[in-house]
Amino acid sequence: MLRKVMNYFLIVSMFVCCTVVNADTVAYWQFNDKAAGSTTALGERVVDSSGYGRDLWTGETTASLPTYQPSNPMYGDGASIGLTAGVDELYFEPNHVFSDGGSNAGTSVDFGSTESFTIEAMVRIPATTTSTKLLAIVQKVATVGGFYYRFASSTSMTFSVTDVNNVGTNWTITGLANCYDGNWHHIAAVRDAANGTLRMYLDYAQIGEKTIALGAFTGTAKWWIGAMSATSSREFIGSIDFIRVSNAALLPANFVRSKAYSPSPANRD
Repeated sequence: MLRKVMNYFLIVSMFVCCTVVNADTVAYWQFNDKAAGSTTALGERVVDSSGYGRDLWTGETTASLPTYQPSNPMYGDGASIGLTAGVDELYFEPNHVFSDGGSNAGTSVDFGSTESFTIEAMVRIPATTTSTKLLAIVQKVATVGGFYYRFASSTSMTFSVTDVNNVGTNWTITGLANCYDGNWHHIAAVRDAANGTLRMYLDYAQIGEKTIALGAFTGTAKWWIGAMSATSSREFIGSIDFIRVSNAALLPANFVRSKAYSPSPANRD
């Protein structure tokens, strides 16, 4: 009888754990809308697969638009989004009205003062990229309640956060291995509200942690993907296979993993 009770609670715990991990994804742009080699049109929808409908729209001008490129084969079939030094970024704007007749974009992504979040991306930057070039991954534009995540150079990354109380942190980690090498890299930035820390990861290894106290993130500000507002000098160059946003302080075991990943027995369901 005791064994049955223990097994019951084990099964319930596993179900709750799996449910929480799945529910944590609040935006997931996988860029599999078209085959590699395809082009995009101005204002075209790029689907969010999280279930929240936070679809992106493409481009700022017809002179420079994203293209679909080959994806990282270790993470499944599909495509990645290719960006250049031109203004070919993508945007998430809450309730944006698309011209394709489909549903409007979903609601804003907000985080309370006691809530955590994780931003993950799989990126590939050409080896020909200038080592001192700043490359933006994602930015939520706001005077307060905003953040950005970018490469500060080929060997450094910046995670900058400003809450609604205008308490800001601009944190850069230097001395990394060269990331502008033409290879795929998994990167992640974490705000862990429970422990009052920020963390950054490169290829599933933690590269730094910073203690900080932060307030809430609110508002309907636009998200920029592959660029930063008010400047054209931070344009991402290369391919982005996916960007996932989670409303939890994830650890590497819960990051998006390759098809070949085999967790240790302690992490296995």
